[in-house]
Parts: sequence; structure tokens; C-alpha cells
Amino acid sequence: QLDPGYRSLTPEQKKAQDAEAERFIGSESPNAVVVQIVFATNSSAGERDLRLEWQKLSLEALKERASLEGPHGKVAPIGYTKPGVEQREFQLVFPRTLNGKPLVLESDAFLRLEFVHPGKGMLAEQRVVIEFSPKDMLLDGKLTY
Repeated sequence: QLDPGYRSLTPEQKKAQDAEAERFIGSESPNAVVVQIVFATNSSAGERDLRLEWQKLSLEALKERASLEGPHGKVAPIGYTKPGVEQREFQLVFPRTLNGKPLVLESDAFLRLEFVHPGKGMLAEQRVVIEFSPKDMLLDGKLTY
């Protein structure tokens, strides 16, 4: 119900959105990394267009357009939550391991999220790279993400 347009949804749409939210809120993800991405433009029409483009994308398409990479390799998303009716955010879910080993360790230099932001109209498609430092992701000396 965090979606400001939630009240205007049909009962079926509310049920679907509730079920999707429960997948993430009601469960822990010890084997997955959930990344929430918020997007914005300086134009309401541009935001609407981007939201519609993200809503069109499937998990299969995102496997070619997004990755989470550590020094030991790169993984494709295994889950995707599309933006809601009035939302400017989506979630990508990645496995924490690659070939049975952690994607990133405390001593590693980086953890990198990469995805292609869709283009529409005057907004060009854009490659987005966000790099995290594992040493900044420590809580009580343990890598936490």
C-alpha cells in the first residue's frame, strides 16, 4: 500500500500488488540480493514514459540488460518487481553466490550493479553503473547487504 495510486486500483489489481509486496516484505532473502532502484526525471511525461517502459520489461529481457558483479564474476537477475501504477521504482533480485561461492567477500574491492535504463521519446537509453565498496557494507565486522 505504499503506492500512492493504490486506492484507485481495482480489487484484482490490489490483490496482485499485495501478493507481490508480500513476496519481499514477508520473507528473508539469505540467498538473494534485492536491489531497489528509484528513477526520476524533470518531466512528468518523461517519468510516465520511463515507468511504462520498465513495466513492459520481462525478467527474461532484464537478464540481458542487468547484472550484479563482484571480483569473482557476474550474475544476472533471478527476480524482478515492476513499478506499480504510480511508482518510480522497481526491484531486481540477484543470487548471492556464483558457482556455490559468494559473489563478494569483505576483502574484495567492489560490488557493481549495472543495468540499461530504457529510453523513450527524448530520453535516450542509458547504461547505469553503480559501484559499492564492500568495506562500507560492514556491520560489526560482517559483510551485510
